[in-house]
Amino acid sequence: MKEKSTKAKEKDIQGNTPNKVLEKQQTIAKEQPGITSKTSLTNTNDKDKGKTHLHENANEHHAVNKGQGLLVALFVKEKVLGPLAEKCKYTLIGKFTHTMPKVELIRKSFILQTQLSGGVMIAHYNARHAYIDLDNELDYNTVWTKQRMSIAGQLMRIQDRTPSLKPEVETPIVPVWVTLPDFPSHCYNKDYVTGLLILVGKVLYLDSASIQKTKGSKAKVKVQIDLSKERPPHVWMGYKGEELTDGRWQTIEHEDVHPYCFYCMHQGHMDYECSIKQKDEDQKRRREVEEQGKNKSCKEIENKEQQHKPHRDQSSRIGITNNRKQDEQKEAQ
Repeated sequence: MKEKSTKAKEKDIQGNTPNKVLEKQQTIAKEQPGITSKTSLTNTNDKDKGKTHLHENANEHHAVNKGQGLLVALFVKEKVLGPLAEKCKYTLIGKFTHTMPKVELIRKSFILQTQLSGGVMIAHYNARHAYIDLDNELDYNTVWTKQRMSIAGQLMRIQDRTPSLKPEVETPIVPVWVTLPDFPSHCYNKDYVTGLLILVGKVLYLDSASIQKTKGSKAKVKVQIDLSKERPPHVWMGYKGEELTDGRWQTIEHEDVHPYCFYCMHQGHMDYECSIKQKDEDQKRRREVEEQGKNKSCKEIENKEQQHKPHRDQSSRIGITNNRKQDEQKEAQ
């Protein structure tokens, strides 16, 4: 069979979207139990050019699909979000409102404002974002809970880094203070509080007053919460193997929780306050008005044409009648 022309090949590639290629690749991967083996399924015959080939790397991390000019690499999600992401578990993101200063200035100012027990590496990500890579959990919690710093006269907001980092989107994961009023004094323990607040968020640490039990009326805990999720106002403190009635409700109070916009995915305001949403809605309304104006103009033109059409038809009929009369007079003569 003759080879396809260039236009035909381009048409095939356009019709085979990345989603279709991904679906095909996933189907192949599921059907091949040896996807994590070192077996190679590559076919090098010229007659098989253009067909989908599956290359399996010896490191057993991913499979690469090469089909009709499109390259797709599929990784094992657990490995990417597990051991690989674990290496960056103490990494934060510094976000500037405007173009950030030089990395040397950021590093110098950062070190002066923090008392770290370990080292820190600050690297450029893009014009407004920088990586802050810390050595240990203590320094990570200390820096992250600051939430913002002044660097070379500019405000730098500190955010958590996630494996699915997108610069245009702000993470809803933030550290906040959670107060537990009338908390039993014998329960002022991080392990106990961690189990108690497991559905609220990740417990980072207790404040010094709670650790030293100098405030018996309440416990104060720094907790990592998700702004996109509901925050329970209380939790039941009970015992395993005992009656459910044997326990008490513990009130949960969140302090200084920032609002989160689900429209633009930024912290600091709600959806109804979002300037980006308002701008988009204004543009949508303008387009609708313009479209209505166009439709109205088209209808007016059609109406005018329909109004003139009877006159044109009547004139045509009169002209035909006159022509017939003239013909009849000629025949009579």
